[in-house]
Amino acid sequence: MTPPPPQPHGLPVRAVLMTIIATLLVAAVLTTAFTQPAPGWDPAAAPEARVNINTADAATLALLSGIGPALAERIIETRQQRPFTDADDLQRVSGIGPTIAARLAPHIVYAPEPASH
Repeated sequence: MTPPPPQPHGLPVRAVLMTIIATLLVAAVLTTAFTQPAPGWDPAAAPEARVNINTADAATLALLSGIGPALAERIIETRQQRPFTDADDLQRVSGIGPTIAARLAPHIVYAPEPASH
């Protein structure tokens, strides 16, 4: 019986290729996960479904396109000082400029919180 040929030093070519492919797949999945709208949010399918920016919790706010958990918390903190009245008023929140405010406008309402008795 002949001995197997000696292996070159380092990783075999197949292992290197598998590592590269796995890295590319992970990068593709992460890119898609962070650039796609949140699951279940389809404003085109239900334009009448709007979020009350003055009462929604952080999880609901984070469903809005372009709003993540940190920005949702800043919205809540800002509205506690003074409720929002229109899209321009959203620009009081650090991280929301005219572009994001305009994108959110069709998907939100500005009803005040009910008065507590």
